[in-house]
Amino acid sequence: MHITVANLRDLISPTSMMYHELLLLGLEVVCHTFSSGYVDTSFFPSILTGGCNEVKNRFSPPNDDSITGPSLNKEKIAIILHINDNHWIALCHQKVGNTRYFFYADDLNNHQTKHQVKHILYSSTNTSNEFCHPLAIWVNCISHTYRPHFNECGP
Repeated sequence: MHITVANLRDLISPTSMMYHELLLLGLEVVCHTFSSGYVDTSFFPSILTGGCNEVKNRFSPPNDDSITGPSLNKEKIAIILHINDNHWIALCHQKVGNTRYFFYADDLNNHQTKHQVKHILYSSTNTSNEFCHPLAIWVNCISHTYRPHFNECGP
């Protein structure tokens, strides 16, 4: 992977395309800095096609986790969702004590998409209450929506 300074500027520019490699680099840096983990960007498309069984191997056993393969016991797990083949959404699964939170950020601030994501995650992961616990608290993080909206790309 070859990333230039111009690519890094694109990462924070609201009018530039968002590339898969830049998202992964950002996740690596943030997760290393904050002792958290992430699942790769194919997580959501995989859960759509195969459900919980398709993604259960993305999580490591409790004592063997890493940045790219966190265990479900990890305090913070970043999840970048690729929606509708053209849009990226940020989701953070955080465990505080016995309470689980999902922090959801969509720069289009589309409530219908949030409900779609929740429905897909809850219906697909019904065998894994450890990840998508029915009593998890969802926090909608309002984002700035840029118009025109250009910074989307496929994985």
